[in-house]
Amino acid sequence: MFVVSLFNETSRVFAFSLFVILVFGASSGCGRHPGGGAHEYKDYTTKLGLARPADLERVVFRMLDKHQYQIVRRTSSQEKIYYETEWRQRYPFEDEIKVGVASARSRIIITGRPRDFGGTGTYIVYRVRFIAENEVRFSDTSGYTRIPISERAKRYFRRIANDIKTELNIEYHKGR
Repeated sequence: MFVVSLFNETSRVFAFSLFVILVFGASSGCGRHPGGGAHEYKDYTTKLGLARPADLERVVFRMLDKHQYQIVRRTSSQEKIYYETEWRQRYPFEDEIKVGVASARSRIIITGRPRDFGGTGTYIVYRVRFIAENEVRFSDTSGYTRIPISERAKRYFRRIANDIKTELNIEYHKGR
């Protein structure tokens, strides 16, 4: 009798746990890209680390040029440093072609937000973030649209982000 009672109680706990996971998991965004939001799901986003403004500028220009992206917009204030490249045409990756993509284009946005406030009244270190936006066209006559980023595109952007991250890390520790 005790074993049957224990079995029924265990079954109820399991069923309740499963219910909670299904209900709250669905509403909290399980299965989406880390960080939530539909916007992030269609972009590749990663943290690049810490940088001083002069180092960030030098590295961003050098590394984006290396990867053939041209900066078209740049703003800098104490609250935010922002770099945006022009859209760059590229060949679709194999996994994009499989879903019918005819052409693709990408752009990169790099932002810096203040982290450490210096004694001089200015921010001296910024947290840097990398965002790659991707658009595809399914035929020559259709317009560009945003779709969830493919695995091959993620690898491509991860390689660019890691190059920038490595250079920022070198510059940051050189100046310490």
